[in-house]
Amino acid sequence: MTAAFRLCALGVEDWARKQHQQPDQGVALDYKDNYLLIVDSTTDQELKKQLQASYKLLRGKHPYSTPQPHDNRLWHSHDEMYFGDSVSCLGIQLADLCTYFMQRHLLKRDKTQKDKADEFFNLIRPHAICAKPEPEWSQHGEFLPSHDDKQQERLAQSNGDAKSKGQTA
Repeated sequence: MTAAFRLCALGVEDWARKQHQQPDQGVALDYKDNYLLIVDSTTDQELKKQLQASYKLLRGKHPYSTPQPHDNRLWHSHDEMYFGDSVSCLGIQLADLCTYFMQRHLLKRDKTQKDKADEFFNLIRPHAICAKPEPEWSQHGEFLPSHDDKQQERLAQSNGDAKSKGQTA
């Protein structure tokens, strides 16, 4: 769970960076692209601690005044990570719905069999961004399901190659 969380958080940061020109060295900040990370709350206190620890590894307590700025990977994250209750937060409810249909599509065994869930997925698909933070994506991307057509083709190719060699991918 924490690995998926880190990939998503880094994906949000990548999105924020791509909203404006970046220099060859370092990071350019545009405060219009800052974000506040709000996560659906859980009663699992251990999971909350793990998520908070993962967040703190990616973003230092004082990211703009740290002696080693390269250790901060979430430059555009404005503050601490917050937990919100999806029962009372329409934005989190909407994110939960999108996540449900995205996950249902990605984990579907027979992609040729279409149902009503695929219709909703196709509505949100053009707006979905596949988080591909580096170096994680280059190192482990082949193991991560993606709605990105190129990634799906690469995964299918990898599975086909493994099957022809008598392996499973």
